[in-house]
Amino acid sequence: MDKKQIAFGISALVLSGAVFANADNGIPDDILIMEGDEDTIIAPPPKNSSSASKGPMRTHFFSGIEHTETVFTESGKLSNTSFVLADGSTRFNENFRLRYVLSESHSKTKGSTDDKGFSINYRIAPRYEKWVNPNFSFFIEPSFYRRSTSDGADNTEWQIKPGAQYALGKHIFFVTGEYKNLNRKRYARDNNGWSPEIKEDLDWERVNGEINYTYRQSRQLNWGINLNAGTTLDNADTAPAIFTRSNSYNVRPFVRIRHLAGVTTEFNVRYGHSESGKNWEGSNNLDYNINSNKQLTRNVRLVANFGYVTSERHTGVGWGDSEGFKTKLGLNFSF
Repeated sequence: MDKKQIAFGISALVLSGAVFANADNGIPDDILIMEGDEDTIIAPPPKNSSSASKGPMRTHFFSGIEHTETVFTESGKLSNTSFVLADGSTRFNENFRLRYVLSESHSKTKGSTDDKGFSINYRIAPRYEKWVNPNFSFFIEPSFYRRSTSDGADNTEWQIKPGAQYALGKHIFFVTGEYKNLNRKRYARDNNGWSPEIKEDLDWERVNGEINYTYRQSRQLNWGINLNAGTTLDNADTAPAIFTRSNSYNVRPFVRIRHLAGVTTEFNVRYGHSESGKNWEGSNNLDYNINSNKQLTRNVRLVANFGYVTSERHTGVGWGDSEGFKTKLGLNFSF
């Protein structure tokens, strides 16, 4: 049995188990929230309270460390550590808020103890969102992203993202679209592999779409599935598109459970496919993730995530097949 069959087998068992885990016929009054739900509007903003100390909290952000290690069959080990200063948003009123991300990443390769380069990453994204009625809401969000690296291979990205959410009893549907315009600097390739010359790809356009379905089984159990896909707009066989073109899709079933001491845990399996470049080389990816969070106080929530990741090349050699892990640990602050 290959990894794809195992993944879908586990997913089916998890989802079928979730259906019978809690036969609550009532409609749940909440959704189990996890780190990474920043796109979902979830519920209308709370009204002002007469008590300032118990009023609505306008700012929410994550601060912590993310670390990944990946071993490639043709290229050794790659490690990446990101120090996230802030990843969150601040609401100004019922319809407007500002999302932001600021982090620093360090990479090491092939077991070297030397830092092979670092990058400073930030994103600024103002958002307008509107509740049309108690069941339907939408948003539109432009954003600017910048990645500055120590070796000069920088990325700049402009993005526009509309989205909508619809609730029907226990069922919640969420959909987004996304258009990106990217300027990317990369190391060119010659017949001997990577060369020290940096090339710049200008006005590289990509579109993405995402659909998320959540079923609110009970106050202790949510489950659903996430589908997303993306492609570059210019997939021609001529330069420069032949170097920047790409296609990808991901399927991710998930289960969320609130259990001992108020801890909320999500288990998900992600199957992904990607291809890009001159010969449409790429890989099939399979991730197993366990994500947990725990409300410590009204203002602080602990976040601890772990994932096992694998990748198999479907065309070309590249760095070869790979496997590894990813972790995320930190605190989510609200005030």
